[in-house]
Amino acid sequence: VIARIDQAEYVSFDIFDTLLFRMTRFPWQIFEKMLEKAPWLFPDYLDPCEWKELRKYAEKCAREKKTGKEITLREIYAELPEIIQNRNEIMELEIAMEVENTFVNPVIGGLLAEVKEQFGKKVILISDMYLSQKDILRILMENGVNISWFSRIFVSSEYGNTKSDGSLYNKVCQCLDCDPKKILHVGDNWNGDYIKAKKEGVEAVYYPVISEAQYRYPYLGYEYGDYGDVGREIYSIRLLAG
Repeated sequence: VIARIDQAEYVSFDIFDTLLFRMTRFPWQIFEKMLEKAPWLFPDYLDPCEWKELRKYAEKCAREKKTGKEITLREIYAELPEIIQNRNEIMELEIAMEVENTFVNPVIGGLLAEVKEQFGKKVILISDMYLSQKDILRILMENGVNISWFSRIFVSSEYGNTKSDGSLYNKVCQCLDCDPKKILHVGDNWNGDYIKAKKEGVEAVYYPVISEAQYRYPYLGYEYGDYGDVGREIYSIRLLAG
C-alpha cells in the first residue's frame, strides 16, 4: 500500500475482515449470541441454534426478493415469521452484539493512521453490508476508531449497489467526482475487493488474512483434526497471529 500510495488521492478500506475483525469464527455465530444475551426477547421454545437458522433464512429470502441489489437489516427482519414479535428490539440487539464482538485489526488500524497522518491522504470506507452507515459508525466509534479520519463511508445497503458486481465503485467515483485510478482500495474479498475493483479501474490491494488464512496456516487444520471445532471465540485473533 505504501509503495503505491503516491498516485492515490483516496485510500479506501473494506470494513469487516479487513479493518474490523469479529471475535467469532463465522458471522452467523453472532445470531446465536443474541438469544443467549437477551432470551426474554424471543419465544420461550426457541433455542440459539433455531434462532440462528430463522435469521439466516430470513436473510436468504430478502436477498431472493432483491436479486442483484443489496438488502437492509430492516428488510431481513421483515421476512421473519410472526412468532418473532419484538423485531425492533431484536434488531437493536443484533447491532449491539456486532459492537460487542468486533475489534480493530491493529495492522490495518495502524496503516489507516499512517495513511491519514503521515501521508495526508483522504480515507474512505467501502463495504458490502446490510447494516446502515449509522450502524457502521456506531461500531467503529465503540471500537475507538477516530471517525473524523474518514472523508466518506459507502455502505451497499444505502446505495443499492455492491462491490460484488462492481457497481458500488462507480457510485463512489461519481460521488467523489474522482478518477477511479486515484482510489487505492484494500480489502479481503478476492472478487469484490480485488477483481471487481480492478475491472472498474480502481487500484486494489488484496488483504487475505481472514479469507485465506485457513489455507496458509495449516496448524489450524491440524488442531481441528485433533480436537474438533475449537477456538471459535478467538479465531480471528489466532489468524492474525499466524
